Amino acid sequence: MSTKYIVAREWGFGFWADVNHILGVCLLSEITNRIPIAYWGPNSLFSCHKEEDAFSRFFKPLSPFPAHDLIGKGYDYFGDEWSDETLLAPFKRNVGTPSLRKNIVKGLLGRTERVVVSKTHFRAVDLLAEIPYSHSLYGLDPKSVYRWLCKKYLKPNPDIVLAADSFHQRHLEGKKFIAVHIRGSDKQFEVGELLQKVNRTYFDLLEPLKDRDDWNIFVLTESQPLLDEFIERFGEKVVFTDCHRTAGNEGIHYSAKKNGEALGREVLIDSLIALKGDRFLGNGASSVSCAIEALKDWPEETVAQVIPNCWTAD
Repeated sequence: MSTKYIVAREWGFGFWADVNHILGVCLLSEITNRIPIAYWGPNSLFSCHKEEDAFSRFFKPLSPFPAHDLIGKGYDYFGDEWSDETLLAPFKRNVGTPSLRKNIVKGLLGRTERVVVSKTHFRAVDLLAEIPYSHSLYGLDPKSVYRWLCKKYLKPNPDIVLAADSFHQRHLEGKKFIAVHIRGSDKQFEVGELLQKVNRTYFDLLEPLKDRDDWNIFVLTESQPLLDEFIERFGEKVVFTDCHRTAGNEGIHYSAKKNGEALGREVLIDSLIALKGDRFLGNGASSVSCAIEALKDWPEETVAQVIPNCWTAD
């Protein structure tokens, strides 16, 4: 039987949103017995090297087969858009509606071509009904499926792991802390009343820690005003990394003045530090918060999302 492949191209939005697409493709590979390959090319917001695979700057390969190795082998591709010449090239992004994305995913299930390419974002949860009875993931809830996929496929590069470990050792080792991910900037346009109502919830929930000397707060945010407010309210309890932040309404990952690879490293390092925490408080409307919940087997009582997790929602 000929080996078949599925290539996950970049979606071109936020870091963990793009990784969510990767995880969806990985589940599709499990269902269809294809070899998964990630390639974040010119459309990725997280590369300063447009001729290279940006995914490999952050994670180990999904499989031993790089995308370049598929070219020149005479393989057939599913879809007129894809060929040896276009596999690694820029493409027109297809955002699509949830129902359209599900139809596209279903169209990928029974293909016989050697190479299938996915450029349209979809979630692993969209494929749960397609998991065969014989697979170990059959019947598991969405959260468990995501954690299984993360453990198998997401392996951060050693230098990034070292950076997260070093920060933790310097600032948080031996201390009890809650990791808090809070969004500002462009997220206010996606979530109604974010700054006026949703983000106020964080401070209400964290208020009991204000006088607890045994707790620290590790804050992950792209918003400088929100970080400033945390420092004003909780003082020296607040721990944070030195990374790019904004006081405006533009998503930090869209800023042409920033280094895309540096931004990707920052969000991944912050996320790995958060995993070392005793508790996590996030915003499930953001893929960063969803990823942090998926990357660790958190006891249920140690995780809270002020908005439900959009990765696992129907």
